[in-house]
Amino acid sequence: MSAFLEQLAQRSSPVQPYFEQAHTFHERRLWHQLTETLVQLYAHAHYASTENAPQLAELFAAVVQPIQAKLAPLRVAQFAVRAAAATADAAAADALLTQQLELAGDDHEAKSLLLSAQAQRALARDDVKACQAALKLSLAEIQSVASVDNAVHAVYFQTLSELHKKRSEAKEFYEASLRYLAYEPLEALSDGTQTQLASDMALAALAGDDIYNFGELLAHPIFERVRDSWLGALLTAVNIGDIGAYERVLTDNAAAIAAHGALADAQQTLREKVSILALMSLALGRAARERTLSFADIAAAARLPLDEVELLLMKALSLGLVRGAIDQVASTVAISWVQPRVLDASQLDVVARRLDDWSALVGSQLAALEKQIPAGAFH
Repeated sequence: MSAFLEQLAQRSSPVQPYFEQAHTFHERRLWHQLTETLVQLYAHAHYASTENAPQLAELFAAVVQPIQAKLAPLRVAQFAVRAAAATADAAAADALLTQQLELAGDDHEAKSLLLSAQAQRALARDDVKACQAALKLSLAEIQSVASVDNAVHAVYFQTLSELHKKRSEAKEFYEASLRYLAYEPLEALSDGTQTQLASDMALAALAGDDIYNFGELLAHPIFERVRDSWLGALLTAVNIGDIGAYERVLTDNAAAIAAHGALADAQQTLREKVSILALMSLALGRAARERTLSFADIAAAARLPLDEVELLLMKALSLGLVRGAIDQVASTVAISWVQPRVLDASQLDVVARRLDDWSALVGSQLAALEKQIPAGAFH
C-alpha cells in the first residue's frame, strides 16, 4: 500500500500533490486526514476521463480496502461506488459492490448508498425489476435512521428519477428530480447534466398529468439553463395561465415541439392545464370578498367557449386545486380557496397589492368605528 502511494507521489500529474499527502498521512497513521485526501482524489477532475478513471479502482484495492476498518463506513462506500464505476469489467464491479455491502454491517447510510449504486447498475442494463428491488432496500435503510447524509439521499433520488424517466412516468420523475436537487449541490453537476435535467424536468412538468405547480422548478437555479429557450418560455406561460403567451410559443416553435413526442402527444392535456392555471390566476388576483367569478370572465381569461367553462370548473374542483360553489342559474362560481403555490415575481406583486388593499380596508373600518365612539367614553 505504502509503495503504491509512494510510486504515484513521485509521478508527475495533476493529482501528484494529493498522493504525496496521502503517503505522508498513511505513514503517520492519520486516518482522518488520509480520508479527506482520498475524498479530494476521488472527486478530482483528473479522473473524469476514461483514460485515468481506472486508477480509482486501483486506489481502492491498494489503499482503501487494506485499511477500511479504520475509515468511516460511508466514506468507504462512496469510494467503492466510484471504484466500481471506473471498473471496465461489469462482473468485477458488481462483485465489488456486493462485497462492500456485506462488509458495511449495520451502517445504514453505507448500505443505502451501495444499494442505490446497485440499482443504478441494474437500470443501466435495463433490469427494471432488480433496480426497483434495490431501491426498495435502499429506502428501508434510509428510513431506519433519524438523520441521513445528503449524499445518500442524493444518490437514492437520482436513481429513482432515472427509473421513472425510463418508465415514462412524468409526474413521478418530476417529483423525484426535485427531491434529488434538494440534496445534490448544483455545482456538483456538469453544465451538460444541468441543462439536460432542467429540460427533462420542464418537459415532465408540462406533459405530466396532475402537475399544476411549477414554482419550485421555476425558482430553482437550474431553471436558468432553459429560461431563455422556447421550453422555458412555455413553462413560464403555463405557470401563470397566460393563454396568449402560451399560444405564441406553440405557434413560433411548432417544429421543436413536434420533435418532443411526449409533449406533442400531450397537447390536449397541456391546453386543459393552462386553462385551469388561468382560472387559478384569475381567482388569485381577486380579493377574498370579490371571488365570485362569472362564467364569462373565466371564458375570457382561459380563452374557452362559454359552454366549456363549467367542465373546466368541475375539473379544477375535482383535482382539489380550488374550492367553491357553482351557481348554474347565475352562471357564476364562488371561489373560497385556491391551492397554495410557489409564486413568481408577478404573482407576488398581485398578493402584495391585495395586502395593501386589505390594510387600507381595515384602516378605513377602524376609522369609521372610532368616529362612532363618543368622546371620553373610555375615561
